[in-house]
Amino acid sequence: LIETGKPGKALQIIRSVQDAEAGNFELYLAKGIALNLTGKFNEAQSEFKKALQLCTENRDDVAYSIAQSFIQINKPLQAVKYLQLACEFNPENLLVLYDLALNYEKIDCPEKSIQYYQKYIDLDPFAEHVWNNLGLLYSSLDDFVNACEAFDFAIAINQNYYTAYFNKADLYFYKNDLPGAILVYRELLSQDATNTRALCDLGNCYEENGNFEEALRTFKHAILLAPDCADAWFGKGMVYFRQKRYRLSISCFKKTVSLQTDNSDYWFMLGEAFARSRRLDQAIDAYSTASSLNPLDYEAWMACAQALFRKKKVGEAISMLAQLYQFNHTNPTINYRLAAYHAYQQDYMNATKYFERGLKLNYHEHQEMFKLFPKTKAV
Repeated sequence: LIETGKPGKALQIIRSVQDAEAGNFELYLAKGIALNLTGKFNEAQSEFKKALQLCTENRDDVAYSIAQSFIQINKPLQAVKYLQLACEFNPENLLVLYDLALNYEKIDCPEKSIQYYQKYIDLDPFAEHVWNNLGLLYSSLDDFVNACEAFDFAIAINQNYYTAYFNKADLYFYKNDLPGAILVYRELLSQDATNTRALCDLGNCYEENGNFEEALRTFKHAILLAPDCADAWFGKGMVYFRQKRYRLSISCFKKTVSLQTDNSDYWFMLGEAFARSRRLDQAIDAYSTASSLNPLDYEAWMACAQALFRKKKVGEAISMLAQLYQFNHTNPTINYRLAAYHAYQQDYMNATKYFERGLKLNYHEHQEMFKLFPKTKAV
């Protein structure tokens, strides 16, 4: 009944047999778990205490089961308390050490988490997933050297453990060491030459590094292996976009949105490519789709408004930004953009209002507004 989500009914049965089974620790353990699931945490801990008092063997397993009960209801702090107890009963219980590390991470104690992963590795040095987790923790602490070492151990133990390769490459990318990331992806591809995710990530690194020809070659290879890989088509489109080959980028982005119709980033870049090609109606449609898919993406709204402005539909541009402004009134760029649009409409009162708000939020950005909208400088 507990396992099928009926703790209330389980408690009725437990109470009916409790007097006859007063010395059975498992009954108190089950009762505590059921009480936890019904939100009676204090009563549950009282039952758990009795279970631990009555248990004479494998007490670490009992404490571990109690901890699991708290993990199930998302109370990692209480889980740690019982996991620590389980660790005292049996310092070599790998399940306990692993869950201690995980739950210390949940309560934002990465150093303690690392400590218990290290204890785990002392007992089982060939656990590649633990080395990988250690690498992630060191990464979160910006400890590049230890993070790389941990990922390298994971890879050395299992050369087909691709998660560690990706995490190591991400670390190099985060540190802006693109050649380092490229080497990691090449190493992965030497193990699995058909890994399209690695190919796409490698292509992105080449693109970021300005090596457009190598990036194109990599994305084309990924598409050859997986013609329906949206990321590969998008990467190819991004290279063409950065090369200002907008017609080709539009073709790629169209393919991308046909493969993943609900990805706002893909629609946004299709809008950008249309806008650069002066195909403003298509740009507006693409930006509108992006903003409807992700209403929080203010850049899509602003880009759409700018396309409307370029079509001399300034009133529509203002209406669009007015909707956006309700939730982004502290964004200086939106204030300056509204100021400019109102100025072009000769609505100087509103233009001044938004301009002054922009100045308060970011004074220096007003120069950018003058550059983009030169007529506003004379107002």
